Amino acid sequence: MNKPTSLFLFSNESIRLKLRLILILILAPISGCISQGHANTNTDSIRWILYRNEAIGFEIKIPDIYKPTEWQNGTDVSFRRNGEEIVLLVRWVKDDDTSSGIWMSQESNGTCTLFGQSGKTYDYVHYDGFSGIRTRSWVIPYGGRELGVEFRTLNITKVEKQILDSFRLITLE
Repeated sequence: MNKPTSLFLFSNESIRLKLRLILILILAPISGCISQGHANTNTDSIRWILYRNEAIGFEIKIPDIYKPTEWQNGTDVSFRRNGEEIVLLVRWVKDDDTSSGIWMSQESNGTCTLFGQSGKTYDYVHYDGFSGIRTRSWVIPYGGRELGVEFRTLNITKVEKQILDSFRLITLE
């Protein structure tokens, strides 16, 4: 007796291949959202440039491979490494802005000093849609709002430390 053939009958190998493909499709977007910082980068090999933001009143030295994009009239700035992944954000928000997925709805996990001003640090997962990105933020009160410098990684390396150390508030004339 002949066995019926059907498009819905799969060999074990076919099922394993499909399961691997599904696993790759699920894990690829998630793993791409976990930045590891600049672990193997020597700070002396980086060409540093000065970024100045007059809407907020700050300047910061960044690697020349970071490309800034401003929105909200310049009060939010993202920096993309090589024009792709966001690695750094600077945000200046009001106390009641808890809807934008930033530190405002999180518990502080420590204190910090940013340009001589005391503030708080936050480690949390920032969600954009269905995926999350581990984020570390340094936040100080500034001009009646909160000013945060956020890295899209928890692994703060010498590069990120040098960026933080270069942060300066500026007086606008």
